[in-house]
Amino acid sequence: MKVSLLFGALVLGFGLVLPVAAQDGHDHSAHQGQTHSEEGALGTSAETPEFIRGDIIYGDGAAPIEVIEYGSMTCPHCKLFMDEIAVYLKENLIPSGKVRLVFRNFVRDQLDLAVSVATRCTSDTALAKDLLESYFDKQVAWATSNDPKTTIFAIAAARGVEADALEKCLQSREMFEHVIGIARDGHEKYQINSTPTVIMNGEKLTFHGYDDLKAQINAAVETIQ
Repeated sequence: MKVSLLFGALVLGFGLVLPVAAQDGHDHSAHQGQTHSEEGALGTSAETPEFIRGDIIYGDGAAPIEVIEYGSMTCPHCKLFMDEIAVYLKENLIPSGKVRLVFRNFVRDQLDLAVSVATRCTSDTALAKDLLESYFDKQVAWATSNDPKTTIFAIAAARGVEADALEKCLQSREMFEHVIGIARDGHEKYQINSTPTVIMNGEKLTFHGYDDLKAQINAAVETIQ
């Protein structure tokens, strides 16, 4: 899915305004009919909840093959990556200690940003992964909902995240700016123009379908056997 990064002001339907990576040429206001600039004037909370910072890593952090996915929570291709590549790696290559999978957020729109923050609304790495996978699994439900906030909260609640805690995360400027910073740093380092973008041991990969990507990862694993 092609994207072109701009950094401007974003109005969220959760009561805040902040700078964000938006996508030129894409409709990043799909839910903006539910937002109002006066809501953003309420500002953000000074309180910063405990949250997962940086990479979300599957496997041994010292594994010799590092596969990084820059993914968007609203990107259908990224959901498919989770369904096909992440599952394949977790079942076949990560247990051997030869591969680690790293997920990095690459926000495309305001709903993506909110859900990205929701996935990190915990200090428990295992729970963050569970939230990440749950939001991808139920992507259609919250991404197309007339009331996305209610759906986002329900998914978090099913994983044990209380509404008050999630509300604090969604009002934390530090959390939003952290997620935005991940996308900005990725764009600056790798000139990302689509999601998912896959980096293997520092090299941005070109692949034609996920079978091709699996083959490239397997070929890299064979070189260390």
